[in-house]
Amino acid sequence: CYSVKRDGEIVAEASSVWALLDTKNNKLVRVSDFESNYSEDISIERLVDISHYSQRHFIRLFSDAYHVSPQKYLTSIRLRHACTILKDTDLSVTETAMYCGFGDPNYFSRIFKKQKGVSPSEYRKMLQGEAIANSSNE
Repeated sequence: CYSVKRDGEIVAEASSVWALLDTKNNKLVRVSDFESNYSEDISIERLVDISHYSQRHFIRLFSDAYHVSPQKYLTSIRLRHACTILKDTDLSVTETAMYCGFGDPNYFSRIFKKQKGVSPSEYRKMLQGEAIANSSNE
């Protein structure tokens, strides 16, 4: 269970990563199923509209609960899935970017390199090199 405390009082709880309950107003804030819908266009405006909170309040509740903004949270999920795709498939970097919900392959490559320290292509080559090294050790 996730909880958000202000001045020692629990003001929000999340029983899962997909919902946040504001206990003061007894309202459910639907945070969308990021894991299942990471490839879709998930906008803050859409989440705010579903939550019936102001954008500022929604972002504050989300950030208090998950310690990152909704956009950074979604980006981290997309990057995690991209790493798996680069490792397990032969999809191109562009196809991987699009599959994971990045509308612009150049933006995807920039974000990927910023987070992982290498480009998506270099990441794939590193993994292939590790796989070859591991198979030759057997």
